[in-house]
Amino acid sequence: MIRPHIRGPPYDSRNNSSEQPLSGVMTKWEYLVVDSLSGTLPRKKYITMIGLKMNDEHVRFKTKNKGEEIDRNCEIYKKWNSFGNNQTLNDLGNEGWELIKSSGPYLFKRPLK
Repeated sequence: MIRPHIRGPPYDSRNNSSEQPLSGVMTKWEYLVVDSLSGTLPRKKYITMIGLKMNDEHVRFKTKNKGEEIDRNCEIYKKWNSFGNNQTLNDLGNEGWELIKSSGPYLFKRPLK
């Protein structure tokens, strides 16, 4: 029988650190999905971005003219529409959220307290 040549030290199952828990306790995570919220404004026939979805919560932008247009001076609107949404994403990072997916809906995680 021909045996393949194996490089490196022989496998020792007693010393396999990848199978050992790092701290003996598994970290539990909470997750946050952030995406744009689309909808229509009164008397408008087209769909536009009207706020953010954060898991099951809808955070709407403030409106003006009896709800007929988005108030572009609204803090949430300005932070989301900053270059690359970076102000909103940075705010979440400051709250302990770690960005783990940055295409499509944003996905964050943080350890449960």
